[in-house]
Amino acid sequence: MNVVKHRYVFPVIFGIIALVCLVSVNRGENDQTNSSSTESSITNAIGSILLQLEYESGRIKNKDPIPPLRIYEDGLVLVHFPQYTIKAGDYRLQLKEEELEEVRGWMRDSDLREGLEESIRSQRHIAVQARRAASVKPVAFRTILDRSTTVIKYRLAAAEEARISGLEKVSCYDLRNEAAQFPEITALAKLAELEKKLQGITKRDDLVKIVE
Repeated sequence: MNVVKHRYVFPVIFGIIALVCLVSVNRGENDQTNSSSTESSITNAIGSILLQLEYESGRIKNKDPIPPLRIYEDGLVLVHFPQYTIKAGDYRLQLKEEELEEVRGWMRDSDLREGLEESIRSQRHIAVQARRAASVKPVAFRTILDRSTTVIKYRLAAAEEARISGLEKVSCYDLRNEAAQFPEITALAKLAELEKKLQGITKRDDLVKIVE
């Protein structure tokens, strides 16, 4: 009698386990699909990006493809928090006209222009050579491993008026540390300040979560 019971019990148990696994897989696929569809519907409904902040890190194996901050020409702001964070998800807010103009002012103050990254790289090289030439002892520069690279993408005023697609880009590894080590490179200090202001937008209380 016990043999008969066991003959039917084990297949039932295995069937339940298989069903649970199948539901979990489907749920993961649905979450990914919903995230992609939300992103697609948002992007199709808005205009050109004015300013974008993102980070690159070698430590993150499965990098989230959605930038943490995008500001559009019409003042729409999209903020994204990865799944491993407490506020995981997509948020939005609409900047007032004066706030949008303030952001444009940040861009002007940061001297965002074509070829900015190459200019900073050249200035850094000159600064390093000058310090080494002025010092008897070898000059060591502090590089902290496993820090992220700050990437700021922006639309130039001329390109914006002509409605030319595409963004300029400036990137810097461990930006704030670089700005502290090379105070003579004002472009680094300006970028670090811009990054701080953009991060402030992602912490605003009036962010509204996007629910698909």
